[in-house]
Amino acid sequence: MSDVRPLDKTPAIGVEYWLAGLAAAGLAFWFNFNFVLNHFAQGPYLYDTGWFAGMIYHPTWNLIAPMAMGEQASFYNTHISPLLYLLGLPSYFLPDVMPVYYAKVLGVVYGTLGLTGAIAAEPLTRKWGWRGPLAAGLIGLGLAFSGISLAAIGFPHYEPLYAGLAGLFLALLLRGKWQWAALPFGLALLVREDCGLHLFGILILLFLCSWPASTLRPGRRRLLGYALAGLAFSIAEIILQKTFYHGDNALQRIYLGEPSFAHVTAALIKQRLGFYLHANKYILAPGLLLTALAGWRRSWLLLAGVVAVLPWVVVNFLAKSNEAGEIHTYYAFPLLVMLIWPLLIYPVDPRRPTPGAALLGSGVVLGSSLLFFILERSNDFGHLEKFGATPAVFSVRDYEQGRQLVKALEKQTPDILFDGSVAAMYPMDISAPKVHHRDSHGPVPQVLAGFWGGYDHAEAVLNSSQTWQMYVLPNPHLYILSQTPLPAGLTDEFSLMGKGPQTSPVIFPDLLLGPYAQYEADDAISDTTNHADAVVEYGPYVRLAEGRYTVHFEWEATSATHDDWLTFAVTSQSGKTILVKTEIRGADWPTQPGLQTVTLDFQSQGTDELEFILRKSGGVKIKLKNIRLEKIDITL
Repeated sequence: MSDVRPLDKTPAIGVEYWLAGLAAAGLAFWFNFNFVLNHFAQGPYLYDTGWFAGMIYHPTWNLIAPMAMGEQASFYNTHISPLLYLLGLPSYFLPDVMPVYYAKVLGVVYGTLGLTGAIAAEPLTRKWGWRGPLAAGLIGLGLAFSGISLAAIGFPHYEPLYAGLAGLFLALLLRGKWQWAALPFGLALLVREDCGLHLFGILILLFLCSWPASTLRPGRRRLLGYALAGLAFSIAEIILQKTFYHGDNALQRIYLGEPSFAHVTAALIKQRLGFYLHANKYILAPGLLLTALAGWRRSWLLLAGVVAVLPWVVVNFLAKSNEAGEIHTYYAFPLLVMLIWPLLIYPVDPRRPTPGAALLGSGVVLGSSLLFFILERSNDFGHLEKFGATPAVFSVRDYEQGRQLVKALEKQTPDILFDGSVAAMYPMDISAPKVHHRDSHGPVPQVLAGFWGGYDHAEAVLNSSQTWQMYVLPNPHLYILSQTPLPAGLTDEFSLMGKGPQTSPVIFPDLLLGPYAQYEADDAISDTTNHADAVVEYGPYVRLAEGRYTVHFEWEATSATHDDWLTFAVTSQSGKTILVKTEIRGADWPTQPGLQTVTLDFQSQGTDELEFILRKSGGVKIKLKNIRLEKIDITL
């Protein structure tokens, strides 16, 4: 088209667009800051959170892992990520405690996506007056809260920072801002050792497209130069890692397997294809729509956005690790660039339509990711909405009190173990041998400290028949189970409340709340809105020993009508398999007020992680007082 300018003649980006981008970045920062802090405050369900937070907070130059994570080795054994060190340096000068600082780091990671999306939309909207920056800011929010972004937010890692930096680099590069583009390019290379390879794939395709797209010809040499620089930097980082850091072969452990690709079978491919079609349409739909758009416009430049990420999709599809193979959580981070590809290449696309039509097509590609994520992962979306949109209440005083208790327990109670949620909260204060993971198969702990409301379970305790003394620290909600009474001085010093003998197995109150539920002061769970159809609680994804069990749901309902109903269920495989379920209609509820009990019997095969689910429909208000679990026999 006649208004397509060569790379060296594109206009400057207006200040108003930088401000719009910063506004989008600010909202993404606020959401992720809340999410990570709420994640910590309610018991970190992700062990990696403590690993990264403890490593980034007051970091060493070679990123030594905190002692709760095992051998205090350099993170460079797993990934060469010097940018993490740079992100951690401000922690030496700020008064933040570890969880607060890590929440800020993740806010910056996803805030970068908001800024990048707005800058990418600038060429399409620069003639729209005040509506241009507004539209660009909405695009920034769309990228920061796309389905791929939300899947990664729920698993708080740092890798999506690559997509924000790479997108900003391309947005500047394809406007001819060669010098400004160098900064995000260099930072993107420092995110991980494979980031130069991702950038090489994008840039070499742009270089090849410079033949049919005349507007790219003035920048051909620079495109090739950046591409080769990214390739050379990644190769140098990989050689450095293989020479000096070789304690963890992540490539073989996660992707190749041993021997290489021995795990790839027809059954695995069938299973992965089924998963992609069932639960990954928020990734597939944008790629297919972008491919269709490229075909309709007959644009090699548009198609390059899909081709550039295909190698990463294939590598993950064939990976040994199921998490990587299903390319969910943060594994899809390079594909975030694909979501705004039509915007990035708009200034140099000779086949581009009008700005309005181009923005509409880009919005459909971007919006399809969010739409299918909401449809496919409604429970995950509700959890994200609850944690991210709720301002975090995190008491530094309570956090420090918990730290002092953890130190005192480890010193004064030799037999104590800490569950994974406590280790993730205090990774620098607990030694690795003292951490009791959910999949631990050792002897039953004599003393166990856990997080009241946390995610991580000690399966040996759940499957034992011991009688325990239970102690609770009200803030920050730590509990202790001990086969003998704790030292009196310890309980007095920390005001631990003894709850008397507790017979295992028992489900501790560490269920995952639905999007419309909260913990009350008496530790009961209640739904907080009049939402007509809501999961009140689910989880806790615990693996019980083989045998028969009885579960008792203790609940209370108010404001019920005959048309309301409740569903109680025990499921496995994230709800795909229902072991037992019962529904109670409002018309059949007991007429007497007060506490009610629903009892269900089920069998555990000892292999799957189980959920105990309460769902309501209608305007009824529900309070779940307790879930108790009893083992009926030992064998099936």
